[in-house]
Amino acid sequence: MNKKGCTLNDDMQSFFNVFKTCDWFIFASPIYMGQMSGQAKTFLDRMSAYIVPKFSPKFNSEYANKKLILVFTQGNPDKNKFKQYFDYTTKMFSLLSFNVKKFILITNTRSQNLCGNKKVEINWSQL
Repeated sequence: MNKKGCTLNDDMQSFFNVFKTCDWFIFASPIYMGQMSGQAKTFLDRMSAYIVPKFSPKFNSEYANKKLILVFTQGNPDKNKFKQYFDYTTKMFSLLSFNVKKFILITNTRSQNLCGNKKVEINWSQL
């Protein structure tokens, strides 16, 4: 990483430009094999050009304390099946200086017709 951010010049640059100025960030992924998808993990790895723990010499407070909503979906109906992973992931985002405001889990996605039938409402004034 150089001081200007990510060394790769690709589509992530447009995301980084928006991320710098956002107050809220919503991160969503399906759960595959007990973890976030590979694409979601790759996305997070790419964010390391900007997002690092406070103890890192590369820490930049300009990117810290963004409000975060975590959203995961899983086919398994048991909401506690991957609880350890969700706790770990929430702590990881906190370590990376996100202000985790809400965790949303949508379960049993294999047996539901989710095309417009599953609503998750967020009361933004309570966050």
